[in-house]
Amino acid sequence: MIGFIPTHEVAVLAMTNGRPEHLMLAELTARIQELVGGLVNAELHREQIETVQVLPGVVSVAPQPWGASAFGTAVFLRAWAAAPGFRLVK
Repeated sequence: MIGFIPTHEVAVLAMTNGRPEHLMLAELTARIQELVGGLVNAELHREQIETVQVLPGVVSVAPQPWGASAFGTAVFLRAWAAAPGFRLVK
């Protein structure tokens, strides 16, 4: 699905509802990805899938019962944060 089997995971979480916090969390996650490598795993609502799957830096979008998981680079995460309807899934 993503071309390799991950050996480590870095989780960046924040239980917030505000747009500024979601944007800050996306940027923090993008910077961490640039530092440590690997891919970002972002959970999506069903209505976000169509928007996200065409963004730059997307490696794979995998269906899940609640929507999908999108795997990509920091470029993907920043592009998604700039897209209409951006919101992180809790």
